[in-house]
Amino acid sequence: MKTMTVFFLSFLVVTSAFAKPSKKVTLISMDIPPFMSPKLPEQGAAIYGLKQIFKKIGYELEVRFVPIQRTRNVGMSDERINGFFPSFVDDDFVQGMTLSKTIYKTPWVIAERKEKPVHWKTPADLLKYKGGNVGGYTLRSQVADVFKSHEDALELAPGDIQNILKLANKRVDYIFIDQNVLKFILATDPQAIPYADTLQVNPKIVALNEYGVAFKQNGRSKKIMDEFNKVVSEEEFTKAVDGYIKMYMAPRSTSSK
Repeated sequence: MKTMTVFFLSFLVVTSAFAKPSKKVTLISMDIPPFMSPKLPEQGAAIYGLKQIFKKIGYELEVRFVPIQRTRNVGMSDERINGFFPSFVDDDFVQGMTLSKTIYKTPWVIAERKEKPVHWKTPADLLKYKGGNVGGYTLRSQVADVFKSHEDALELAPGDIQNILKLANKRVDYIFIDQNVLKFILATDPQAIPYADTLQVNPKIVALNEYGVAFKQNGRSKKIMDEFNKVVSEEEFTKAVDGYIKMYMAPRSTSSK
């Protein structure tokens, strides 16, 4: 029996040594719950949906999370890194990379206090107020030009929760934020929940984000992107993300919906 056990273990070692390694794709991302976060199940809703796409073409997805402010200069020189997620047409991070097909759309909005709504028709109207944004988040082209020459009209925060708290505590008059990120934080973060009924989304959206994966332009990454684009379905990805958010978001109803 002992001889058989030793033989079997030896067989496993030999066969595993010659087993074909699974294909892997490695992406850089940042911690923005509920979409991407190392602290959430499956690393967040968007990563969950992304993994399903890569499985279709036989790839295991590995995600390396880095601080938001360092996403543009951490790890991208590593040959094992194939790209960055999420990215979009306006994103200056796409320079030197190629953006995949759109896989998800979500509104980028202005959040405001109910007691002091922001009245604006053009981006220049926002200069009457003090705004907030997260350092490292690319300003969308719809408003970027205005703030290039008026940087003092926008105060930067290290993350979404800090950005929201600045608004809630009246340090700024409004903030730029992804609508679903706002809803998630107001429903789940203990620091933000007390302010859920005092904040709202401005009725005029800034932009409709069209997210994809920014792939490097080397041979292997380009090959992966070509395969990815053949199977990606915006409808399937959105269904996976929405299903995830419904499953993991707290059932609290907020006025920001």
